[in-house]
Amino acid sequence: LPISSTEVIPSFFLDTKKKLGITSVLVTHDMASAFLCADRILMLSHGHIVFSGTVEEARHTREPLVRAFLRSDILEDKE
Repeated sequence: LPISSTEVIPSFFLDTKKKLGITSVLVTHDMASAFLCADRILMLSHGHIVFSGTVEEARHTREPLVRAFLRSDILEDKE
């Protein structure tokens, strides 16, 4: 998605979730949006769940695949 879309979607998602009071699922590879929008995070690798927990738990997990993904996402944002 273009940068403008990735900036608008989290705002729209959060506003809609709050106004309607609904449970929602956001599928994304953008960890910044996921961490901003989510109450819980579920991460998959090759079709298998490798992590399920809160945003805070995801930030502090010892799961190697999750840690590697979070590091790669942070590095990509800085380039």
